[in-house]
Amino acid sequence: MWGAALFYLNNAKPSYTSKLSLSLPGTISYTNINLPERGTASSQAVSPYENTIQDPRENYKIIIESPVVHKAAAAKVNMTLEKFGKPRFKIIDKTTVMNLEFKGDEPQQAQAKSWAFYQAFQERLTLLRRKESAQKEGKIQTSLRDSQRKLEVAQKRFFDYRNKSGLVTDKQLEDLATNLEILRKERDGAAVKQQQSGARLRELSSNFKISTPEATQSFILQSDQVFRQHLKDYSEATSNLVLLQSKFLTRHPLIIDAQGKQDLAKSALLSRSQSLLGYPIGQQLLNKLSGDGAQQTFVEGIVTAGVDQQESKATIQELDGQIAQLQTRVETLAKHKSTLEALKREMQIAEAVYSSSLASLDVNKSNFYGSYPEVQLLTDPSLPDEPNSPQKNLVLLGTGLASILSMTAILTMYSRSSKLKLVPATISAKEQ
Repeated sequence: MWGAALFYLNNAKPSYTSKLSLSLPGTISYTNINLPERGTASSQAVSPYENTIQDPRENYKIIIESPVVHKAAAAKVNMTLEKFGKPRFKIIDKTTVMNLEFKGDEPQQAQAKSWAFYQAFQERLTLLRRKESAQKEGKIQTSLRDSQRKLEVAQKRFFDYRNKSGLVTDKQLEDLATNLEILRKERDGAAVKQQQSGARLRELSSNFKISTPEATQSFILQSDQVFRQHLKDYSEATSNLVLLQSKFLTRHPLIIDAQGKQDLAKSALLSRSQSLLGYPIGQQLLNKLSGDGAQQTFVEGIVTAGVDQQESKATIQELDGQIAQLQTRVETLAKHKSTLEALKREMQIAEAVYSSSLASLDVNKSNFYGSYPEVQLLTDPSLPDEPNSPQKNLVLLGTGLASILSMTAILTMYSRSSKLKLVPATISAKEQ
């Protein structure tokens, strides 16, 4: 045993161990994006250890033991996979620390293997993160395209309907409603004015005993200068005839001459009224027109009241038409507004979904360490000062213990063998 131990110590190649420690952060920060009236993409600080079912370090252990990582690390130091070997991996309980050890024939070789493995491990994590990010981004891009198409459709429906309806802003409907109320107030005022004109017309007509059509005809005729001249001539001729009739007999030449002048003036009046009204006036109206100044004043008042009544009536009819049109316009726009509000809500929802998808895409780009948290190099790979194998003291101690045990066994067997030889000799003496 001692020969074998000394031979092993003299001929065994020394082995060096390089150690490094990795640590996972306690929390991972996520971005929070808020777009007012558009959408949100929220994230928060999450610990990879919140899930009690799994430990991310165990996932990393599988990656560390992956042949892909070993091959990549071996290629970095120009070694075969068998010569590179596998690291010793240990997770320290209740910490975020993972310890790794690599053996080498020389201290520099062991340290180089540690660095190569760490780089290969990080490259593998980066590749996995990129694949995961690409998968998520692909799904978000698909959702983003769908959201964009829906948004474009919603926007087209909204703007097409708005252009078709003519309702651009809510204020437009408010202005129409205000104008409608103004027209209604104007109609109420015109109705009041019509009632007042009608009451005045009835009062004057009752006092003067002339109808509204006669008053209107009188106003038209008296507005003509030629008719007024003929009316003046007729009034003078009539007055002169009355005066002469009070003095002379009917067949007197002066009366006959005055009668001729009256007939001539009357004929001129009837002819002029025919041209102005389309028909000759009657004798009753002619007598009223040719009366005194007070009668003329009454006639003008009746005419004015009649004209005011007709104007008020025409104004009411016109306002009724405008009110009806505006009322129809308001009702139509109110229906359009209801539809537009529904289309606007759809467009806003589509905008919010699109904005959220777009924000999620940005969040996904910033959240590069989603399923694979960032690994920190807690301690750099060490450069061993002494070999860890062979351990001379341990070999000598083991050989010494083995020697003691072997000697104890030999002495025990020898002692037992001596006792067995004495027992037969004693039995033979007793038989003799």
